[in-house]
Amino acid sequence: MKRRAGFSFIEALVALVISGIVLLMASQFLGQFSRMSSQIEEEVLLRDQMTYAMTRLATDCREADGVHPMRDDAPLAANRVYLYKRLAKRTPINFGETQRYYIEYGLNENTRRTAEDRLAGAYVVYRSQHKDTLGRSDRQPLNAGMTKEGFQVRYLDENGQETAQADLVTALEVELVGRTPSGKGVRQKQVFQLGR
Repeated sequence: MKRRAGFSFIEALVALVISGIVLLMASQFLGQFSRMSSQIEEEVLLRDQMTYAMTRLATDCREADGVHPMRDDAPLAANRVYLYKRLAKRTPINFGETQRYYIEYGLNENTRRTAEDRLAGAYVVYRSQHKDTLGRSDRQPLNAGMTKEGFQVRYLDENGQETAQADLVTALEVELVGRTPSGKGVRQKQVFQLGR
């Protein structure tokens, strides 16, 4: 008596179980790959934004004549930079006054969080241009995703030592600290020479 070709019930059941296990492993691998891919994308986006902020700061530092405290009687701030550039030299025509242009960098709470901006964290680094000391300004957010300690600055003299005197500052050491939506911390630190 000849046996018919085909699968028995047991063979079909074993094949079904094996293919189910293979599909389960593949779906877990794809899910993990997708999560890792989105985490890497978030980190790259945040690093790009931090690099953009550092590039703007580097340009402004090269063109700056010095740093200034926020108020004349205040110390230099550790979480904010107030650069100045002279617009006019002292002459008898302007009564011996030097006109200045101020550029401020610091950290603000992010009040413009949107669903489209996946990196919109609680804090944002901003750049603000002040036309005079009375406060006319044009504030621009440079990047989001910063932590509360996201903008830290050290003021350095010509020997690379930290100083609290604005007229001795020749360089700034700036550190940006951010966090991706998935919780990965990102840091960037750079030293900028002032262009006096």
